[in-house]
Amino acid sequence: MDNSDASRTLGRALSVLHVIAADSPEPKKLAEVTQCVGLPRATVYRLLNWLAAEGLIEATAAGYVIGSTCWSLGLAAERRFNIVDVVRPSLQRIADETHDVGLFSVRIGALTRCTARVEGDYPVLPTSVRQGSVRPLGVGAHSLAQLAALDDEEISAVLAQTITERASDYPTNTDGYLLAKVAETRRQGFAIAEGDIVAGWGGLALPVRDRWSKVIGAISFVAVSERLLPARRGFLLELLDEERRRIETALGKSDQPAPPSAISNEHKEVELDVGP
Repeated sequence: MDNSDASRTLGRALSVLHVIAADSPEPKKLAEVTQCVGLPRATVYRLLNWLAAEGLIEATAAGYVIGSTCWSLGLAAERRFNIVDVVRPSLQRIADETHDVGLFSVRIGALTRCTARVEGDYPVLPTSVRQGSVRPLGVGAHSLAQLAALDDEEISAVLAQTITERASDYPTNTDGYLLAKVAETRRQGFAIAEGDIVAGWGGLALPVRDRWSKVIGAISFVAVSERLLPARRGFLLELLDEERRRIETALGKSDQPAPPSAISNEHKEVELDVGP
């Protein structure tokens, strides 16, 4: 197997792992995984067997679940750094300067989880996204910023994985609607939600990348819609961008090129930087 074949196989295996992890601890059937990743059933079955052999997943009577090796890796990552400790100072500055709410969300496969929230002292603050809240990628500004920063192939896979949940819990967030929002986000350089999920609430968001420029989450500002008027957005986006850069620097992001395994689809991605 040459390097290109090995990279493709590894990428497919990781896609399968992300699908299983997205709904953890709920098990996933072979048919569900196959539908989500869009690969032949036989290929998915071989990848599942390989992941199981490595302890990354386990096959149970109810379906496939995350394995003990993932738990060990998670502990190692937690020892490496606590993302909340890294982002909280930035969120505090956002809350202090705007008097509204700063959020940080982490991408988990096709979903995003709010890992930190800091509130300002404005009398009315949004409550739709709390620490621990989980949403499909694309639903809300913090989630949309992450989706739009993926390449087109990844976006298609994400939409396939979340179609059932979106239809049930966020029926207006259809594939067509989210693709239009992705195009808008890429065009203007930031994600915005204005009453998309909850009437009267709004948000702005920018993606956050790791040292290899892969999207790991998003930093967001949320407030009542009247505090998100165009006259204020320039200030808010400059603040978000400054704090986004602080976080990326703390996580070790640099201008060095990523290794091939980390940028296999990088040429398709669109940077969502704001400012010069």
